[in-house]
Amino acid sequence: MAPARTDRLLVAAAIALAAPAVHAQASLAAASAGTWAGTWFGQTRDGTMEMVIQAEGDTVSGRARSGNSPDGACSSDWAPLKGTAANGRISAEYVVPGRCGRTEVTFTLEPGGDAITGEWRSAWPSFGTFKLVKQAAGVPSFAGTWKGIWQAPTVDGRSELVLEAKGHGVTGRVRSWPQPPGCTEDWAQVSGTVVDGKLVARVAARGICGTTDVVYTINAAGTELASTWKNELGISGTSRFTREP
Repeated sequence: MAPARTDRLLVAAAIALAAPAVHAQASLAAASAGTWAGTWFGQTRDGTMEMVIQAEGDTVSGRARSGNSPDGACSSDWAPLKGTAANGRISAEYVVPGRCGRTEVTFTLEPGGDAITGEWRSAWPSFGTFKLVKQAAGVPSFAGTWKGIWQAPTVDGRSELVLEAKGHGVTGRVRSWPQPPGCTEDWAQVSGTVVDGKLVARVAARGICGTTDVVYTINAAGTELASTWKNELGISGTSRFTREP
């Protein structure tokens, strides 16, 4: 057999062997496309996390953000995301303004394709895991000004909430009164993500009450909010709000 013909056959064989792997990587990247929201988990804390992913061949791009960094040391704004699918996993990175800096994520799709799980590592340095759920196209709007009441087992009071929507993310501020000694009645920052029609949020307040985890639901008309909450003191309760004009 002539050397030139042998070389052509070897190249053709290599291309044929590589084709299934290339197709599998492109399929994985395509399956990861969409909007994802959920939670990141670290060594001592956790927080919200979101990704919006587009796919082209075996590459992915889009944006990512996360919330609840210690003392606000890392930005919760969107950052460009880019990565590649290989060996059944997607490896990507984005740069978070602030101390967290360059953040690397590696993840796979769970069976069914409705969730992704993976690992993250930032330049802090810090590391951990995350799980995000694919979001439906329609997202209820929690944005607006809300006023209502909060209730705990032995006390209740008034509350105000101002929210701004950013895609599937929500930020804003809240204040509630009266508060027990050592807990502030000042405005506190709210950040969260809309997951399966609910706003899963965290309130970062000064004082001994500390961080409060809250889950908000909205009625079909978009005029009323209901929530369940629990703060760092272990106190839990509910709240109800009405949208202001």
